[in-house]
Amino acid sequence: IGKTVLTGRMVEEQYQPYLEDMASEYGTIASLQVIGTDGTVRFSSPPLAYRNIVTEEPFFRALSPQRPRYLSDLYPGPDRALPRFRVASLITDGTDRPLGIVAMEFYDHTVLELLSRWSTGQTEVLLDGQGHAVFTTQGSGLVRAVQNDPDFARVASTHRAGPVDVAISEK
Repeated sequence: IGKTVLTGRMVEEQYQPYLEDMASEYGTIASLQVIGTDGTVRFSSPPLAYRNIVTEEPFFRALSPQRPRYLSDLYPGPDRALPRFRVASLITDGTDRPLGIVAMEFYDHTVLELLSRWSTGQTEVLLDGQGHAVFTTQGSGLVRAVQNDPDFARVASTHRAGPVDVAISEK
């Protein structure tokens, strides 16, 4: 999404319909934004009625070529609507030169749709931006076990994406 919009692969008039198509394709998305390196939201779904600058948002300050992905904690939606979480990615040109950011908000109840389906004995753990476990496909008991496991904490602090084998026992 980001490279398509930020590198001019389409004519500008197609960006808004493209983002709206992407957001509707994945019904779990509450909002989708393409943001310039200056923090200005350039395009979004749903469309913004005003110029929005996100330079003070935690995800904008946290992203860098060394840390190109961000996952927020849960936060209330507008007007205390359903809780949401944000996933943001720094888009680069392939040489670590930032082009912009793609940020997506998801409703909290849709997290299961984002996680893979694993075999018996396997699970996925969703980490927040600080590397703390916030959700597992096995429920809150495993979240507590993960948070208290020093081996998992070590792996979570150094590993950025992809599967990791860690043996954790629930006590």
